[in-house]
Amino acid sequence: MSMITLLLSACLLCLSAANAVASSDEIFAQSLQPAGMVADNRYKLTEKKAAQALDLLKILRDYSNDVKKGAVSLGDAMHDTYYEDWINTKLLPFISEADSAYELVNKTYSLEKDHVNLDLKTAKGGDYAPIERTMARMAAFGKSFEARVKANEANVEGVRKQYEYHYGLAKTALAQFQKLPLVKELLSAKPPLVKEIVLATASMRPLVWRLEFIKLSADYNDPRYAQLPKSISIPDGAETATYQVLIR
Repeated sequence: MSMITLLLSACLLCLSAANAVASSDEIFAQSLQPAGMVADNRYKLTEKKAAQALDLLKILRDYSNDVKKGAVSLGDAMHDTYYEDWINTKLLPFISEADSAYELVNKTYSLEKDHVNLDLKTAKGGDYAPIERTMARMAAFGKSFEARVKANEANVEGVRKQYEYHYGLAKTALAQFQKLPLVKELLSAKPPLVKEIVLATASMRPLVWRLEFIKLSADYNDPRYAQLPKSISIPDGAETATYQVLIR
């Protein structure tokens, strides 16, 4: 066998060995690829779940703020209609609760957002325990906090219904009084005899409404004034609500 043939055979053997090594390296790399993909997908899933947990806290924060605004708005309406005693005794505790709840969820969201950012960095290194704990904590907080805000919302709504009913009865009494034939006659008299007919407070604590029939002039002495009813009653469920009529 010539030297050239021997050299060619040796080269072929070396090439085969090299191809075998390259093939095994490729197979090894491919075997590692699925594990890398799994790790990447787990991180993406965890990242998305963490973002959703934070979004839920944001929604709860907005919900809490809406309840707070609703309670404050109700307080403003009650203040404008002389229900200060009701504000202090019925509504104020729920306004305070709404304010406290909003401050809590706002602070919690800010803190948990920082925790999520740090824990996701740790998860990228393969340690998912911190972010799992953070998400579990957020979920537990969200569940209890939602129940808390719903309960306070129901309390505020309860006060709103009481206020609307109580004030609504008084406004109904005023409307019924203005529909009385004698009252309509006086309201349409020429020259005018009536300045206005309004609701006024007979007592602030407890709040009691009365109707005030105000003459255009205190000097007017039309005999029909004396014929006006001294009170007016309207149905109040199974009972009757009676309102004094003051002529002045």
